[in-house]
Formats: sequence, C-alpha cells, structure tokens
Amino acid sequence: MKMTQIKRTSMCLFLALGILFISSFAFKAEIVGEWKGTEFKFDQTKGEKMPALEEGGKVMHLNSILKINTNNTYQILNSDGSINGKGIWKEKGQQLVATDEKGNVVNYEIEKLSENTLITSHLVEMQTPKGIVAGKITLTYSR
Repeated sequence: MKMTQIKRTSMCLFLALGILFISSFAFKAEIVGEWKGTEFKFDQTKGEKMPALEEGGKVMHLNSILKINTNNTYQILNSDGSINGKGIWKEKGQQLVATDEKGNVVNYEIEKLSENTLITSHLVEMQTPKGIVAGKITLTYSR
C-alpha cells in the first residue's frame, strides 16, 4: 500500500516537472527573435507632466528592435544598428526579467505573447529636475 502511494506521488511530481519544462520551452520558443517597437503608452501616476520625456521614450521605442536570443541574452538596437542596451533575460511566470550590463533589473509583465505580437508592461519611477515621475509603461512589439 505504501509503495503505491510513493509511486503515485512520484508520478505526480514527474508530471508537474514535465509540464513546467514544456511550458518554459514553449515560452522561450515564442519569445525568441527580433521584435520591432510599434506602440508606446505611459500611464503616469506621480509627478509633473513632462511631455518631452514621454515623447523621447516613445520615439526611442518606435525606432528600435528588441533582439531576444536563445542563449538568454538580449540587445536593444537603434535604427542605425547601434546597441542601446543589452543583458540577460529569464522567464519568471508571466514575467520577462531583464538584467542589463550594469545590474539593473526590470520585470516586464507579459500582457500578450503570440507569434507576431508581444505586449509588455512595467512600472517606472525616476528622479527628474522637476521631481519624481512614476507610472506604468506598456510596450507593444511586432515581428
């Protein structure tokens, strides 16, 4: 009787690990590739409105490509091909966790991931000459 319980428990654990492995593999297969910035939205929650700051982020996003590699590295390329950022990434549930070369970590919530569309959101807070500005940035990409 005890052996049957141990076998059942082992089988459940094996199945759970298999499902985690398969879902992780599927996530990686879907997200790897080159993504072109197509939409930028900033929902400000704190601080003085700074349209030039928001417009700068939008222009940068729309003129860049996010390259997500199979070896868990990433690059953000400007329209001229120069590198605007790079680092490593990992999956954490419904998040893409990006760590740049300086050790800065951003947790991107995956809002949508399909063959041709990636939508992420993340919280930001930055010190500006006019005080702290904070909010949520939603980035849309396409292939």
